[in-house]
Amino acid sequence: MRTDSVRLSVVIPVFGGASTLAHEIDALRAVLDTCEPSHELIIVVDGDREAFEVACGLEGERVQAVGLEENRGEGAAVILGMQRASGELIGFIDAGGDIDPQVFATLVQLQREHDADAVVGSKWHAGSEVSYPLIRRAYSVGYHALVRALFRLDVRDTQVGVKVFRAALVRDVVPQLSVQRFAFDVELLAVARHLGYRRVVEAPVRITHNFRSTVSTREVARMLWDTLGVAWRLHVLGSYHREGAAITDAEIRRA
Repeated sequence: MRTDSVRLSVVIPVFGGASTLAHEIDALRAVLDTCEPSHELIIVVDGDREAFEVACGLEGERVQAVGLEENRGEGAAVILGMQRASGELIGFIDAGGDIDPQVFATLVQLQREHDADAVVGSKWHAGSEVSYPLIRRAYSVGYHALVRALFRLDVRDTQVGVKVFRAALVRDVVPQLSVQRFAFDVELLAVARHLGYRRVVEAPVRITHNFRSTVSTREVARMLWDTLGVAWRLHVLGSYHREGAAITDAEIRRA
């Protein structure tokens, strides 16, 4: 881990894909070395022992690995990584190779140009290149309509797994988050908007689905339930002015 000032921290949540993880990290580092040399990578392995062993082997001056003892979900992994990040900007990108890491150069550029609180990858951006099944497209359209109705977010796509935020936003928002799986992104963006972080820019992405996972009916139902839970806590309970619970040390596997 770096001890000097870091401009950009990038969290990589990992579950599975041990055989390709080293290649993915090398590709991401090549992009970051060009667009933001002052960076650190935080690999968070979500309950996968084999992937954790690979991640530990990648540690170095600008790379740290940490693992959750049990599978908690992508949101839990990203939250843990963000809690450990030291950069002025803090972002994340899904492991798995679906998302071209070159997008981070665009995210950093857009953040600088717009002085943005957040820059989010979007499948619906005019410059995006995305190929994915019709059923996923239908889910995306329907879910976006629900999210817009519930939260009035000025974002056309909340679910692409690549985003970057100001560190101040992360410090204010992340301790209050409770969703640990598929609706994590929505909760983060909704709470950020609620707390006054309104400068959000969408970025084009290039996505090639490797179909290492599928979207089951159960997962869709859980995502909808979690999303409605965020709306309930935000609009009815007014929960998001309180500080949330962080992941405890007992739940972390250290390198």
